[in-house]
Amino acid sequence: MARKVFISYRRDDSAGHAGRVHDRLQREFDHNVLFIDVDAIPLGANFVNVVREEVAKCDVLLAIIGRGWLNALDELGNHRLDQPGDFVRVEIAAALQRDIPVIPILLDGTRLPKAEQLPDELRGLTLRNGLDVRHSSFHPDMDKLIRFLRGILSKESAPGAQNKPGMADINANSAGLGGTVKRPKGRSLQKTIACVDDERHILTSVRIGLEAEGYRVRTFDDGASALEALIEEPADLTIVDYNMPRMKGTEFLRRLRRQWDMPAIFLSSREADNEDFLGGPLADDYITKPFSQRMLVARVRAVLGRVQPNDPAAVLECGKLKLEPQRHTCHWDSHAVVLTVTEFLILQALATRPGVVKTRDALMDAADYDDHVYVDERTIDAHIKSLRKRFKRVDDSFDAIETLYGVGYRFRG
Repeated sequence: MARKVFISYRRDDSAGHAGRVHDRLQREFDHNVLFIDVDAIPLGANFVNVVREEVAKCDVLLAIIGRGWLNALDELGNHRLDQPGDFVRVEIAAALQRDIPVIPILLDGTRLPKAEQLPDELRGLTLRNGLDVRHSSFHPDMDKLIRFLRGILSKESAPGAQNKPGMADINANSAGLGGTVKRPKGRSLQKTIACVDDERHILTSVRIGLEAEGYRVRTFDDGASALEALIEEPADLTIVDYNMPRMKGTEFLRRLRRQWDMPAIFLSSREADNEDFLGGPLADDYITKPFSQRMLVARVRAVLGRVQPNDPAAVLECGKLKLEPQRHTCHWDSHAVVLTVTEFLILQALATRPGVVKTRDALMDAADYDDHVYVDERTIDAHIKSLRKRFKRVDDSFDAIETLYGVGYRFRG
């Protein structure tokens, strides 16, 4: 019997993420190896028994945990995890009871719940070594997971292999979660570009131009459908028409940025002559219609190069600011500014994309807080206040960090 990976997730917490994880794994493993849903349970069957049987056939369970996983409520307002028949509870408990490796997949900085927050049968989950998977580093994070899974699944063909892997296996392979795997050509290296425009010929032109350069292109002719699709499966960059009917490009990006800190380029039929037209902090660049495919490709490459530099340790210079990540040094107009690690990471996130707003959630992710530290939006506000004070000590007129009330912060280089 083929070994299986059971993907456990809560639909109202992480359905889109679970689908993306499944699709990435399906590129590496036979589809029979993956089990993601229990929709095929026969009518009248005891679903608890069926779930337990399916879990028993598997060799590893991935518990996908987003920010709404722990406190999800049913239609009556009761916590789902408190209910013995909750699918997620049944799945994970069945794996823990059988000593099947359970890997918590923690989405975009989600913390692993504490033991006292979980039902007794799930408390063993807090002892499992998990993997942080973020939108900004999805493919490298998945490469780590794939390396580990290959070690588990390959045991089937190993001489003398008879037993299912238990915690000894997951501990022995935990180093694989921190390793590096060479990505398959044309897969994880391929960038996905979304284009949203109500003019079909524009969509066709963008698709032809970018696909010829090796990009994967997703097109949408209205903002509503694009918003729904991109929230579930984000792209690496979005190209959006500024003057779409029903939903303007600015409104589309504001809604999208509530979920993902995604770079964007505006398309417009007229020249941009002021910041309000550009969407202020929302757009990384703009292209005036009509445009050549050569210009389109050049602008896409430029934006991706700014927000996803090849060398994250490279020196960052933006106006008077100079950051050296490898040396952890900061200078403003040649004056040294001493920063804490967290302040440095927040400033680096802001300065990497000058003029573009960063929400507080995005800055919390950038700051990479320890899992055991409680953080809320006011924590970021305090760090910003401290940053401003430090820079004002060397330049009393410092005003490069701007507050956009109700939105977040941006750096003006």
